[in-house]
Amino acid sequence: MQQQQRRLNNGLRVELISDPQATRASALFQVDVGSHHEPDAWPGLAHLLEHLLFAGSQAFQDQQRLMAWLPAQGGRLNATTLGSSTACFFECAPEILADALARLTDMLVAPLLAEQAIRQEVATIDAECRLLADHQDTLCDAALSAAFRPHPWQRFLTGNAEVFGNDTAALRAALQQFHQRYYHAGNITLWVQGPQSMDALWQLARQAGAAFPSGGVPPLPLPALIPDSSCDLALQLGGAPRLRLSFLLDRPGGLALLRQLLLDEAPGSLMAALREQEWCDDIRLLLPYRSAQQTVISIELVLVDAREAERAEALVRHWLMQLAAITAGQRAHYAQLARRQFFRLTVMDQLRERAFGFAPEQDREESGGLWFAQLSAAPVMRLWITNSQLVGRVQVQGLSLACQPQTRRVVQADAAGAVLSFFPQPHSHTLPLLPLRQAALAHHRPDEESSVLLLSPAGELPAPWGQILHIRLRALAAACIHQGGELVVSCQQGRWLIQLQGEAALMVSTLASINDLLGDISPAVIARGKRDYQRQQQARHDDIAIRALFNALPEQLLSAHYPTAQAHPLTQPWCAVLEGGNHLLHQQLSCLLSDFPAAIAPAARTMPPPLPPPLHAVVATRSQESALLRFCPLVEESAACLAAWQLLAMIYQPLFFQRLRVELNIGYVVSCRFYQAAGQSGILFALQSPHLTTAQLSAHIDLFLAEIDATIATISAETWWEKCHALLAEQHQMPAGVLEGSRHRWLLTQQNAPQPDLADLSALTPAVLWQYHQRLLADSQRAWHLVNHPCS
Repeated sequence: MQQQQRRLNNGLRVELISDPQATRASALFQVDVGSHHEPDAWPGLAHLLEHLLFAGSQAFQDQQRLMAWLPAQGGRLNATTLGSSTACFFECAPEILADALARLTDMLVAPLLAEQAIRQEVATIDAECRLLADHQDTLCDAALSAAFRPHPWQRFLTGNAEVFGNDTAALRAALQQFHQRYYHAGNITLWVQGPQSMDALWQLARQAGAAFPSGGVPPLPLPALIPDSSCDLALQLGGAPRLRLSFLLDRPGGLALLRQLLLDEAPGSLMAALREQEWCDDIRLLLPYRSAQQTVISIELVLVDAREAERAEALVRHWLMQLAAITAGQRAHYAQLARRQFFRLTVMDQLRERAFGFAPEQDREESGGLWFAQLSAAPVMRLWITNSQLVGRVQVQGLSLACQPQTRRVVQADAAGAVLSFFPQPHSHTLPLLPLRQAALAHHRPDEESSVLLLSPAGELPAPWGQILHIRLRALAAACIHQGGELVVSCQQGRWLIQLQGEAALMVSTLASINDLLGDISPAVIARGKRDYQRQQQARHDDIAIRALFNALPEQLLSAHYPTAQAHPLTQPWCAVLEGGNHLLHQQLSCLLSDFPAAIAPAARTMPPPLPPPLHAVVATRSQESALLRFCPLVEESAACLAAWQLLAMIYQPLFFQRLRVELNIGYVVSCRFYQAAGQSGILFALQSPHLTTAQLSAHIDLFLAEIDATIATISAETWWEKCHALLAEQHQMPAGVLEGSRHRWLLTQQNAPQPDLADLSALTPAVLWQYHQRLLADSQRAWHLVNHPCS
C-alpha cells in the first residue's frame, strides 16, 4: 500500500492511497466547516446543506445523481455534519470510481438547492431531529457540552421545521450564501483510495479537485472551550449506570493507539482489572468534540453498581499515569495491533477513520505518544449517567435534559490498587497432552499457509449463552492477539461463531485453553453474561425504533426454526471446520476437539424447515414513532431465485427511496436491500415515520411493489446487463483478511440456497425476473412483519 499527500494549484488538499490488493474503491470530501460556523439566524443550516447536496446537481439529476445512481451499481454512500467539518463519502467497485467521483464532486460544487427539495429535506431533518431526541449518545454529548462556558457547541445543531420556517426563498438564499462562502478549494480535503496506481488516482483527484473554485476565506477560528466552574454533571437516562471521564486537550494524535490500549482485555489490562473487581462491565473511547484547536476525549465506563464509580475512576487515573510511562517498544506493539484492526475495515470506513481522527499514525504513535502525559495531567470533567430521579433540567443543543451539576470529592489515582501491565511480554507455547481419540474435524483448503479453526453450534444458541461464552473467552482472546494470533467470538447474521487463527503451536495451546474454560463456566461468569444480555436488550429498547427491529429480526427468524432451544449450549452438538493448515495441525486439533465440552458433529446444515411467520411480530421500543420491517424470503431455495432476489433488490432500492423518501417523504428512515440472516435470504423493506401508522407504512410497500411492476416488465437490455455485471462483481468480492475470508465462506454455508454463478445469471432473463417479481407479490403470506410497540 502506498500513500501520498499532494496539493492542487487552487489549494485543495489531496490524500491518495493506492492498494493493489483492494477489491473496492472509495472517496471522501471533507469541508472544514460545520454546524459551529452557521449564522445565528439559521441553526442547522450546515446539516440541511449536507442533505441537499445529495438532492441533485447541475450535471447529475434525478436517477443520475449519486444518491440514486450509486446504490443501483452496488455501492454505498453517506455523509456526516460535525461541529467544525462536513464529510461526504462513498464506496464502489473500482471500475466505476471515476463516474462516482464525478457525481460526488458535482454535488459539492454545483448543488441545485431547488425549493421543492429544500421543503422535502426540511421535513426529513425535522423527523431526524425527533429521532435524535431519544438517542442516548446524542443526549450524553449534549449534556457534556453544558460543562463548558457558553460556546457554539451548545447551539441547536440538527435543525428542524420550526427554526427553518416557511420562507423557502429566504432559506435558499442563506444556503447559497453559506455554500459560496465556505465550499471552496482552500477549505477542502479529498481522500481517494483504491487498487488503481498512484498516477491513476492522482489524475482522478486532480480532475475532481480542479472543479472547486479557489479563493474565498477560511472559517473563523472557533472560540476556545473553557470548562465551567460546575463541570461535573449528572444526567438521568435509562439503562445501566455509566461514568464519562472527559478530557479537554490540544488536538492530539494517537487516538487509535489510545483506543487499542484502552480496549485491551488481556490479563493485567485496565479492563481486566475493572472486571475482576466487579466495578465495570464495559468501556468505550469517544470523541464528542473536535476542532482544529481543541479536542474533547471521553472514556465511558459501564458500571456494575453506581456506588463503585469512585473506585473505578481511581483505577482509570492510575492507568493513565502508567500510560504516560510505557516504553517505545510497548507503544510500537499496540500501534501494530491498531493498524491490523484498521486495515480490516472497508475502504470507506478507513477513509472515515482518517478524516475523523482515529486512523493509526505510525510516526507519532511509535516514536513517542507525547500527548499521553498531557492526557494524564489534564483536568477531568465527569458526567454520571443514572436512572435515578433528578430534579434539575438543562436546555442545551435544542434539548431539554434531566441534568444537574454535581459536587463530589476529587478522586485520586489508586496507586495501591491492582497491578497493571502492558505488552509485549515473554511467552511460550507448551504442547498439551493430546487425547488418543479424534473428533470429526472437516478440513478445507488444506496446506494453505494460513489456517483458521471455526467452531459453531449446530442449532440455535439460546440467550444469553452467546454473551456468556464471549465473556468466558474474552481474556484468552485478548492474550491471543498479543501473541500474533486471534480468537474471535461473534454473532454473524444471528448465528454464533468462534474463530481461532495463528501459528500452529499457538492454535493448539489456545484450543486446549478453550476446552478448559468452556468446561468450567462459573456462576459469576453466567451472571455477567446475563447482565450483558439484559443491558443489550435495554439498549435496543432505548435505541431508534427501526434499529430495534433490525436487531430483533435474526432472533425472530431463528425462533421459527428452533422454537424450543436447549437450555445449555454445550448439551447440543457443535460443528468444527479447519481451513488451511497441514495434516499434523489437523490431527492435533482433531484430538483436542475430542475433549471439547460439547460433542463435535460433522459440519453440515441441520436447520429444520421454518414454521409459518406470525402476521406481525411486535418489538417494544421507547420511541413513539411507527417503525416497520418487512422481510420477503426466497420463494424457492434455488440459485436462480437467489439471483433474482438480489437483482430485484438492486432495482427496488433507488426507486423505493425516491418514491417514499423524496416524493412522499414519509419519514427519515426509508430503506430497501437484499438481506441474509439465520440461514434465510430475502428482500428487506424498512420504514419509520413520525406521522403514519404501521398499517399505513405496510400499505405504502404494497403500493410500491404493485406500481413497479411495469418498470420491471419494460427493463432495457442495457440496464439488465448493467445490473447483472454489478451483481457478478459483488459476488466476486472476497474479504482480504484470513479471518474475514473464512467467515465469509462460513456464512455462505449457512444459507439454504446455493450461490448463483454466471450460468444462473445468463438464464435469468428480464422475462424470468418479472415472473419472480410476480411470485414475490403473490407470496405475501410468507413475509415477516416486525413492528414496534411504543412504551415508556
